[in-house]
Amino acid sequence: MRIISQLFPNGKPVSTDIEAARQPGSNMWEIPAWGHPLALGVYPFFLTGNQRLIPAGTAFCISNFGVSMTGVCAIIGAARRHSGDAFIAQRDGLFTSQTMRTLGMALFHHQSLPGSKFSGHISTVEFIQAASPTDAGYVFPQFQNGFLYLPLPLSFAIPRIGSRVVCVGFRDLSGPDAGLSLDDIKCGRINLLDVYKHKLTAVEGRVTRIFAKRFADGFVDGPCFTIDAEIGHGMSGGPVFSENGYVCGITSAAATDFFGKPASIISLLYPALVMNIRWGGQIGSLRISSKRRLTELIVQGAVITDGSENLVTMRQEGSEFLLGPGIHGEDADSIYDDLSSFQKGCYATRESIDIYRLRI
Repeated sequence: MRIISQLFPNGKPVSTDIEAARQPGSNMWEIPAWGHPLALGVYPFFLTGNQRLIPAGTAFCISNFGVSMTGVCAIIGAARRHSGDAFIAQRDGLFTSQTMRTLGMALFHHQSLPGSKFSGHISTVEFIQAASPTDAGYVFPQFQNGFLYLPLPLSFAIPRIGSRVVCVGFRDLSGPDAGLSLDDIKCGRINLLDVYKHKLTAVEGRVTRIFAKRFADGFVDGPCFTIDAEIGHGMSGGPVFSENGYVCGITSAAATDFFGKPASIISLLYPALVMNIRWGGQIGSLRISSKRRLTELIVQGAVITDGSENLVTMRQEGSEFLLGPGIHGEDADSIYDDLSSFQKGCYATRESIDIYRLRI
């Protein structure tokens, strides 16, 4: 599976085969953990608490100015494990590190340098915008001057039942038992690349069923689909590539326990089309801030797509957007409103398939 994108800021095309290291017959394989071109667009995602880095999942870049996406459930789950009741999850609208009290967020960027060397950098997250109630979240890291972003191309089409997808993310994130000290990293007392390890992993699966409204209340909200493979811990929030090399979803959670065999849940991207993305940062003495809808950024060429956003019908009614993604009629006997409907053997209605209501 070949991923083709534009590398910014120099604008040169980048093409990389994420299956080059795959062993025949395996549905899970490791991509080189350091120096692979994909690492310019897929990042480990951390919470920052008590001046320590806490692994939370994976994020991926979608734009030439660093805006990324991740799964909000992974962030909330990690935050609750490490801060308990002190963490207040704000799924509605914008939240930042200030609203998370003692917890902040960060991405880990790295890139290869001449002479087989690497450069790593912890980038503080300025904003997160949740596409409530779905699992999709926009992430804007602190503005980095000179970093080469690899924006991954997006598809808002619903993948066909039986089609092949590949999930990519980081697992086996490791460091000192007491956690990674931000003070030591910033002051140069330790080299981040000497004390931190991870595995960049790919998992292949086939699309098994589509859930038009949600998977289950309190678990994964919003339109999603399942695949017949189980993701590794830490891969949540990472990109899911369709057969043509476009990101068609966000890895949300493993679901093996629900089906009694390997399964994972992938959140669909199309509800995020109508969400506003906020970004900004400090450039010298100048503070910049902006907010745009994803559809505007696509028109401006700041986000690369396969054009499938034009197949999504959108209309606004008061505080709601009504979205129609367009699902192939031949897949109707594999589409359900949610897990409960699947367990009862009740297929989704035509209205559920054609219209998804998203509060804005």
